[in-house]
Amino acid sequence: MRFHIQNFTSTIRVFIVGSRNLLLFFLFFQSIGIQNANSQNAQLNGLTDKLEKLTTSFPQEKVFLHTDRKFYVPGDPIWFQAYITAYEANLPSVLSTNLRVELFSKDKELIVEQLVFVQTGYGEGVIDLPRDLKGGSYILRSYTNYMRNFDADFFFEKEIVVVSDSVEAETSPNTPQNLGDIDVQFFPEGGHLVSGLPARVAFKAIDNTGHSIDIKGRLIDPSGALSIDIESKHDGMGDFSFIPQFGENYSVQIEGRNKAFNLPQVEEVGYSLYAYPESEDRVVIRISTNLELGSDKGHFLAVHSGGSLLYNLDLSLNKKVTMVILPTDIIPEGIFHITLFDGLANPLLERLMFKKGRGDTVIVTTEKRDYGTREKVELKIKADNSLGRSQSGIFSLSVIDLGQALDYAPEQSIYSELLLTSDLKGYIDNPMYYFNDNNEYATEHLDLVMLTHGWVRFSWQDLKDDVLPSLDYFIEKGLTVSGTLYKFGSDKTISGGEVTFISNQAIPPIIASATTSDNGKFVFEEAVVYDDDTVFFKGQRDKKRDNLMFEIDSIQYRWPSFSQSILLRGDKIDPTSNLSFLAKNERRDLIEKAFGLDTGVTVLDPFVVDASREETKKQALLKTAYGKGEDAYSFIESQSASSHTNVFSALIGKMPGVQIVDAFSPNPTKINIRQDASMGKLRDPLILLDDGEISMGTASQLDPNSISRVVVFKSLSATGLFGSAAFGGVLAFYTKGADGIVEETKKWNENFLNTTIKGAYNSSRKFYSPKYDVKSDLDIKYDQRLVLFWKPLIELDEHGEATIEFWNSDEETSILIDLQGLMSDGKPFQFTKTYETKKN
Repeated sequence: MRFHIQNFTSTIRVFIVGSRNLLLFFLFFQSIGIQNANSQNAQLNGLTDKLEKLTTSFPQEKVFLHTDRKFYVPGDPIWFQAYITAYEANLPSVLSTNLRVELFSKDKELIVEQLVFVQTGYGEGVIDLPRDLKGGSYILRSYTNYMRNFDADFFFEKEIVVVSDSVEAETSPNTPQNLGDIDVQFFPEGGHLVSGLPARVAFKAIDNTGHSIDIKGRLIDPSGALSIDIESKHDGMGDFSFIPQFGENYSVQIEGRNKAFNLPQVEEVGYSLYAYPESEDRVVIRISTNLELGSDKGHFLAVHSGGSLLYNLDLSLNKKVTMVILPTDIIPEGIFHITLFDGLANPLLERLMFKKGRGDTVIVTTEKRDYGTREKVELKIKADNSLGRSQSGIFSLSVIDLGQALDYAPEQSIYSELLLTSDLKGYIDNPMYYFNDNNEYATEHLDLVMLTHGWVRFSWQDLKDDVLPSLDYFIEKGLTVSGTLYKFGSDKTISGGEVTFISNQAIPPIIASATTSDNGKFVFEEAVVYDDDTVFFKGQRDKKRDNLMFEIDSIQYRWPSFSQSILLRGDKIDPTSNLSFLAKNERRDLIEKAFGLDTGVTVLDPFVVDASREETKKQALLKTAYGKGEDAYSFIESQSASSHTNVFSALIGKMPGVQIVDAFSPNPTKINIRQDASMGKLRDPLILLDDGEISMGTASQLDPNSISRVVVFKSLSATGLFGSAAFGGVLAFYTKGADGIVEETKKWNENFLNTTIKGAYNSSRKFYSPKYDVKSDLDIKYDQRLVLFWKPLIELDEHGEATIEFWNSDEETSILIDLQGLMSDGKPFQFTKTYETKKN
């Protein structure tokens, strides 16, 4: 928990105004420094201590998925990058590694479910839409297991629209021709209507589908003495001001309808609040009351953002109107909360407001404004903080052809999600509308959102009563891989047996051991395994080589029921646009089929042990990331390698100059490749697995059936690039997975099992994009890509910079660049740009 309390550098100004002067003639002026941020009220300090405990002990995770676009056809891939943040500053989360991603139909039918591995807040994936999927709106939902402890309305949700011949055009619900039943809700600023006190009331109107609808009407009372015209300003939201009187019942009559909507009841005594941003640097707050408080009544004004207390100010409301000018320089970008408490720490009034930032510290540039077809585009990112120092961050990039897409600038981004919608319950249509610098009404309309949506992540009353969240769902770190060990050919389980689990595809490789329980069960925690990884289980009983049998458990999850909180608009597609989109997609398919390509998949050439035209069989075996070794041995071609218990015993006598001792005994294996003349003694060799260093103990646990080959470096000249760690030589082992060798069937070999894990992390794949600076036979194909480029996990270098290259298609069109990212300090970033392409 971080308290952002400044001393003496900012000033809160408090003006106390007499009740008879509603023109706010300043009869009294008092200047209070921020040193009063720590209140002397014990009960309120106890309440803010509980807020600190809530924030630190129950951190809130948020999820955002950046997708390549919004509109698809059946069979398309949905490319996405996942961002997970935690704590009040939206820092990249180091909590959960497991992210659920689901696609639901609007009828709550689960279409696709995935488990995505996320490392330090970032992950990637791809969802292949079924080719027989019906057209219409779908909901992409994502969350962590830990997020299930809180309201499901805070799960990430995004509308995905699938366009097909089954999509029917409908009239937009936000028009007078399609009113249907409507509902109007009223939200007095601060929460109350109080007799005789000026009140600002916000309202929101929705139709029978839950979508906003614009209205006009009149505020009236039964006597007819009051009549005020009202009209919504944006998305069914608006506001009006009046002075309510106790005992009067106020209502709003909607124009063109024989129905009135009642305002909340007027309270006889109490408080009212009015707040507005006077400038970028300060907010003016007016607190009014009709109570006779006297000089001894203490009140307290607290300001917090995301659970972090910013101000805690003592107030003496001994006059009817008090004005507070609140500096906002220490308030972070996003939603902040103003709460008035009485002397017993009971909340009296609350108001949400939004603090906008002062501009981005990330600069994104392209070399040119417009480009030619098939021309290379270089996108450069440069990130600095306010002090001009380079920053780190992770980004994702989508580039699409607007001439073929139904998409346009994103309505939802990581910026609007983390700073706005993830902290508000209820649907907000097109949240990026409020952050458009060219929209002169953006700030005014965003304040209407603040007035019509309440803060629901915690309750002050619950804090006061020590009601804390119940944590029924734990933070997940990796996967739990489990199973049962049996005696081969029987149902008898083996207790006290040793099971070794090996996953060579992981970086670094996972090698772990477990002892079976009384019923033969074994468990490995925090494993990182993908659904297409071949993993290895090695069993041993009483240090003997018995024939054993494994039963591996599938990884099962109880997915929470679907609860939709967003509204869907994607079925409202213009039929002409719909047909054009499908026609262009059909043309792309015909082109791809003619050339036998699928642009959704990149086929990567596996490592092939057989000699190619350029290199001999021996040269292929010698190939490493550090250059060619001096000798090599193939486990695949060996007739006896699979019968050995470890890789070192399989190598005895197989490689000239490599002496292996104690490979069969319980003593540590000793390997002699080269004597260290300077030390006058033998030195252990450096052991590598798939080009990463591992220990001798770890290497001794490697299953020979998982290894493709081993490469040796012996001489001083060959080992020089490895440094002093390689004085004893180098043995570089390569797994079958690293060499692109896939086992077609599960392989039994005495006490070994090669298999895949059902329910493991879903694998992603690389996006295909041509490079026209390299000549290819496929260059003759007409290039009509809709998604020109998709790149996740773009990392800035030590200078805070990154350069991304991609090539335009053959289309003369408008191109949209959509770059989104998260800085290491938790600041979200979103950038869009369009450019034109013309034939050269």
